[in-house]
Amino acid sequence: MKETRHQKSGHLDTIQAHYRDVLSQHPNRADAHVNLGNVLKKQGDFQGAMIHYRQALAIQPNVANTRYMLGVVLQERQRIQEAIACYRKAIALAPDLTEAHVALGRLLEQQDRPKKL
Repeated sequence: MKETRHQKSGHLDTIQAHYRDVLSQHPNRADAHVNLGNVLKKQGDFQGAMIHYRQALAIQPNVANTRYMLGVVLQERQRIQEAIACYRKAIALAPDLTEAHVALGRLLEQQDRPKKL
């Protein structure tokens, strides 16, 4: 049986509550911050996701995938230069992180395109 949007949303709310509970007991769990950031991103809360990705990076600064995910939400919030810096740092940390190369390439390509009137 296929889940409805409401059921999926409720499921994400439950997962979000779980990670918030984990973080209330263990605020320095970088993985819980990343997972909560992922849930918030899926729910369209890019600001909240950004906060939790940054908190995870404050705990574990050299995790390439977290840098990449922060770049994604920064790009969604139109913070383009910060997103570019995140993608570049992710690539420096993990040169084989294909998603970061693709995201950076597309973003740089968009920056080079002339604006339409």
